[in-house]
Amino acid sequence: MIRLYLLTILFIISVSVNFAEEDVLLASLCHPTEYRSRNTCDCSSENESPWGVPAVKIDCSFKNLKSKDFPGDVLPLYSNTLDISWNTLEYVPSFESDSLKILNAMHNNILELVENNFQHLTMLQELYVSWNAIQTISSNAFEDLKYLQVLDLSHNNVKQIGFNVFGFLPSLNKLDMSWNRQLNNSSDLQAADFYLQFGVCLKLATLKLDKCGLKEINLPEKALLTSLSLRDNELERIPSVLPLTLKELDFSGNPLSSLSESHTKKLTGLEILFFEDMPSLTTVEMNSLTHLTKLRALSFQNCRHLSSFHEFAFGEQPTNRSLEVLSFRGSALRSFNETLLPVFQQLKEIDLNGMPLKCDCDMVWIKELKVDTNGRCITPSRLRGVKLTKVQKKDFSCDRWPKWVYACLILLTLILCTAGISLVVIGLRPKSNRVSMRRKIGSNSPYARVTIEPNRQDNSYY
Repeated sequence: MIRLYLLTILFIISVSVNFAEEDVLLASLCHPTEYRSRNTCDCSSENESPWGVPAVKIDCSFKNLKSKDFPGDVLPLYSNTLDISWNTLEYVPSFESDSLKILNAMHNNILELVENNFQHLTMLQELYVSWNAIQTISSNAFEDLKYLQVLDLSHNNVKQIGFNVFGFLPSLNKLDMSWNRQLNNSSDLQAADFYLQFGVCLKLATLKLDKCGLKEINLPEKALLTSLSLRDNELERIPSVLPLTLKELDFSGNPLSSLSESHTKKLTGLEILFFEDMPSLTTVEMNSLTHLTKLRALSFQNCRHLSSFHEFAFGEQPTNRSLEVLSFRGSALRSFNETLLPVFQQLKEIDLNGMPLKCDCDMVWIKELKVDTNGRCITPSRLRGVKLTKVQKKDFSCDRWPKWVYACLILLTLILCTAGISLVVIGLRPKSNRVSMRRKIGSNSPYARVTIEPNRQDNSYY
C-alpha cells in the first residue's frame, strides 16, 4: 500500500515537471494571452479520456503564415492536434512529435509531398492536405506512418504518384483522392490493379475517387472495402470486378446510358446505391435490381432523362425486403406500374418530387402507400400541381379509347356538320326565283344582247 502511495506521488511529480517543460516548449509556438498577436498560434490543453493524459491542441489557422515562419520543428510536449490550415505554406514543415495524432494542412499552397515529409510524426493518425496545389507525391512521402488511419488528398492537382506510395500505411482505413482531375494521367492508374500499383492496404474501408477523369478502374475482389465513391468520372459501365465486401457505392454523374442486370449481378452485398445526376441514363431494364436483395437505400435523383423504369426492375417476384429509401426526385418518369406495389409498400421514405407524373388509373395504387411521396400531378390538366396525397381515387381516371380514336371522331363530326350546313343552305334558297330566271334567259329576254345599226330607210332619200 505504501509503495502504491509512493508511486502515485512520483507520477504526480513527473507530470508537474513535464508541464513545466511543456510551458517552455509552448513558448516557441504559443504566447501568453497578453502577448498574443495576429501571427501567433492559439494553444489549449485538456485531459484526454479515458486516462486523463494531457492533450495540447495548437491552432495556427488563418494567420497568413509561410512555411519558414514556424520557429522550430519540435512541437510542444503532449501535442495532440496541429491545425495549420488557411495559410500560405509552400511545403509542409518537417515537424517532430511523438504524440501528435491529427495534422490539418488544408487550404495552403503546398506543391508536393517530398520523401520523409512526416517521418518524425510516427504517432500520426489523421492527415489532411486537401485544397492545395499538390502535383507530385514521392514514393517515400508517408514513410513511418504505421498508425495513420485517415488520409485526405482531395482537391489537388495530383498527376504523378510514386510506386507503392501507400505501402507504408498498414493501418489506413480511409483514403480520399477526389477532385484530382489529372489523376487519370498517372501511369498505370487505370490499367493496373489500383491496390497493387500503389500499395493500398487490403484493410482499407473507404475509398473516394470522385472527379478524377477515370475511364476505367480495377479493384481486387479480396479487398475489404465497404464504401466506394466513383462520382463524376467518365465510366461508361460499372467495373466488372469489385470487392465482395462492398456495402456502399456512389456511381453518380457517370455516362451510363442504361442499367441492366449484368451491371449489378455481382453486387449482392450492396446496402446503399446512388445513381444521381446522370445525364445519359434513360432506362432501368428488367431484373436490373433483382440481385440487390440487401439494398436499403437507392437513389436516381436528378436523372433528367430517365424516362423508363421496367415494371420488373426488381424481378417478377421481388425478394428485397430491406429497401427503405427510394428517390426518383427530378427524373423524367411519368408513371409506375402496379407490379411495383410490393416494393413500394415496404418503403419508409420515397421521393417523387419534381417528376412529370401522369395521374391516371395506372397510378391509383399510389394512394395505398402510407408514406408521403411529395409527388405532384402534371397531367391531366384539371389536376396539374395537385399533390398525390390530395387527389381522390375517383380522379385517377383513364380514357376508354386511344387518343387517335377521339381525333377521328372529332374530324368525322366536323365533316358531317359541314355537309349538313351546306344542305340546309341549299334547301333554304327560294325555288320560284330560280325558275323565273331560267325563263327570262333567251332571245326574248329583256336582257338579251342588242345590236345598234343605222336605219337604212331613213337614209335612202339621199
